[in-house]
Amino acid sequence: MKKYLPLIILLSLVALPVHAADKKTEVPAPTTAPSISIGVIDVLRLVSQSDAGKSISSQLESRAKALQAEAASVEKSLMAEEQALVAEQAKAKPAEFEPKRKAFEEKVNATRTSLLKKNQALETARSNALSELQKHIATISANIADQKKLRVIIDRASVVIVEQNLDVTAEALSQLNAKVKSIKVGG
Repeated sequence: MKKYLPLIILLSLVALPVHAADKKTEVPAPTTAPSISIGVIDVLRLVSQSDAGKSISSQLESRAKALQAEAASVEKSLMAEEQALVAEQAKAKPAEFEPKRKAFEEKVNATRTSLLKKNQALETARSNALSELQKHIATISANIADQKKLRVIIDRASVVIVEQNLDVTAEALSQLNAKVKSIKVGG
């Protein structure tokens, strides 16, 4: 037995590192990362092609044309008044003409201010209407995300390449048209 003892010790010493090494190099089974369900929606397409978006666009176009017509009419009137003042200036004394010139300048400034305010009001109304439309788009996007178990919906404008099956724009457009036919442009 003495003869075999060193061999047994030697075998046990050799076997220990192998078992210890097995424990250290043991790699846990790979776990799969949770899949992230993503959807893509083309907000610009929804704004331009939806019934509500077309309604907003039509109202804004109509109001912009009316504002342009008003500006053209006022400009024509002011030009005629200016020509009359220029003709009168040649005949009038400077002291008599100066109050008329100042009154005309004030009228031009007041008209300019009025048109600028109307243009700003139109821009504010546009912004408010588009904001309301975007709220509807966000609500519909959230509903689609819930229905399809999507964790993220990204605007198409932020994506370079996307698989067509991830695009939920058509579904969103259908739901948006069913929910909102028009949005009134206020102001």
